Amino acid sequence: MCICVNALDYSGYRDCRPDYIQAIQQVLRLGTRQGREGEAISISTPLIELNKTEIIKLGNNWRVPSEKT
Repeated sequence: MCICVNALDYSGYRDCRPDYIQAIQQVLRLGTRQGREGEAISISTPLIELNKTEIIKLGNNWRVPSEKT
């Protein structure tokens, strides 16, 4: 699973912090059948450490329609 949270938003959105993502990853490992059977859902956060300028440049490179974000 990929989510596009960003650590710079932590003051308004507590679930954007790396430690929160790690905790949820642990919950998915321990609290789901998949996790218990060794195939836990993996959370990918490719934007978590980028600043806003880097995110915009990446979006432009990927031709993301910014009006829909």
